[in-house]
Amino acid sequence: MTKCSRSAKYCAPLTITLLFFAFISSPNLASSNYYLKSEHSISIEKEIEQYLDLFDSLVLPENNYTRGLSWNYSEYILGLGYIYEYFNDQDVLARMVRGSDYLISRRNDYYDKLILYVDDQMLPVWPAFEDRWKLNNKAVPFTNHLMTANIMQPIAMTALFLSQSGNRAHQEKARYYIRQLEQTLDKFSFSELWFDKQKNLFIHANTSKLSEIKEVPSYQVGEPVSFNRILMMSSVLYLILKTKEILNLQKNNEKYKTTVSNSINYFKQNVQNIECNKNKICATWNFGGSNASNKIRTEDIFHGGLVALSLLIIYDNGLDKYNISDNLLHEIGNTYLFKLRKISRDKYQFFEYLDGTGENITEQRQVSNLLWCGLSTINKSIWTDSCSKQLNSKGVSIRDGMFLAMGISIKHQLIRKTYNENKK
Repeated sequence: MTKCSRSAKYCAPLTITLLFFAFISSPNLASSNYYLKSEHSISIEKEIEQYLDLFDSLVLPENNYTRGLSWNYSEYILGLGYIYEYFNDQDVLARMVRGSDYLISRRNDYYDKLILYVDDQMLPVWPAFEDRWKLNNKAVPFTNHLMTANIMQPIAMTALFLSQSGNRAHQEKARYYIRQLEQTLDKFSFSELWFDKQKNLFIHANTSKLSEIKEVPSYQVGEPVSFNRILMMSSVLYLILKTKEILNLQKNNEKYKTTVSNSINYFKQNVQNIECNKNKICATWNFGGSNASNKIRTEDIFHGGLVALSLLIIYDNGLDKYNISDNLLHEIGNTYLFKLRKISRDKYQFFEYLDGTGENITEQRQVSNLLWCGLSTINKSIWTDSCSKQLNSKGVSIRDGMFLAMGISIKHQLIRKTYNENKK
């Protein structure tokens, strides 16, 4: 007997023994957690519908002043993308379009038209406006590559899926998104202030204003940004390039390709392979590759997860145009499972909370772990030993609901993979 999704894209036998989970929701949105519980009866359709209900219940951030768009709402749209990629559900795509339109409507040039302090101009970005970045004890409008990439990523993913549909209206909408994204790239990401044309790398803005508001120390001004920021923005470029290839759009493509290639190579040059856990190979790296200071910061679990997420997008299910390699991703997965938990605890290093049950675990640390879940498709142990346990026992709050969508997608990818292997 066989069980299929309504899109007929996924089909798997009911007798598969891989553990199933059911997404459990609650009407008390303000305080409840959401889980992937062990149940065999719930269908893929039901899981998707429940995530869509959760998405529809969200209270939309009015702006990005407290980073609600860049760290919460945009992630929900990305979660929709994880589901749509494998289940081709048009209700999911419709919500991605609705969410992307809302993000664009709240961009600075359409919304408040604030003058950003560091850039000294009004830019098509989504500025934060909080005390973390202040001058003379007053917050100033500010953004950086990571906040910007977080919002651009789901819009770029929406554009890609629209372009792939073959529907003329969808493709026109995809062209609109590409135009909007390239405005931000041109005016902000690739501006002389934020991009080093010689190195073809994104940098901390080359102005002392950046250290005045304590975004980075003075010795990092004008230097390449951390790996998570470089690779997150590169993942945006990759999605844009893939969309433009379908739509036969050529402008700036070589610049984007060169930037992605240089970013991947820059990261790989700074990766070290070490032996760990009974002859397994782990890949380790520091927070950033700049030699501007002898103060070396060890990569932390949150930003390391962003590195893993970005590499997976560019790896593109093995298409791998930029030679990331399955081996490197598997070694990074080994690092998460075997090496990082053994590093001594300090402010910047990893914590042993793989299954979400560590003492005094905070939601931020738990979510830091869940950022690595995508690597489960490369290394299944990450799912069985970490992500599924966390989603089952701890769950996530409404703030971090994206990881439920990721869990739905990964779970069924693994089921499908097991099914196909058993057919051979």
